[in-house]
Amino acid sequence: MTDSIIDELLLRKLKWNSQGFCERYVVVLDKDEKNREVTLLDTNIGITFIADVPSYMDMNSIRRKKAYRAKFYVLTANVTNELRRDLENLANKDPRIMNILKLIDRTGGIIYRFLLVGASPVH
Repeated sequence: MTDSIIDELLLRKLKWNSQGFCERYVVVLDKDEKNREVTLLDTNIGITFIADVPSYMDMNSIRRKKAYRAKFYVLTANVTNELRRDLENLANKDPRIMNILKLIDRTGGIIYRFLLVGASPVH
């Protein structure tokens, strides 16, 4: 239940700004077909992140533990004081939310969203 509240807060209450496209070499660590998300490792900088997979992409074509040259559409949003207060209130009920708040603090109050728009297997 908390996950849907977080999604509602983060995705709907924020004003997302386009940062354009980027390409990265990634390895798929995990995928969540129900929520159309993939957990990826950027092999150049060693950072793990989650990307949304649009409905036009076939989730079955994305394989765990496989390397890809991936193209992303990148969006950013600034966390408002109102959203921060909402998250702090949720953190009292779910300690996992505190990790989200710590991440927000480390990024200077900016949240990144990655949409996977293309992926070519690396052989």
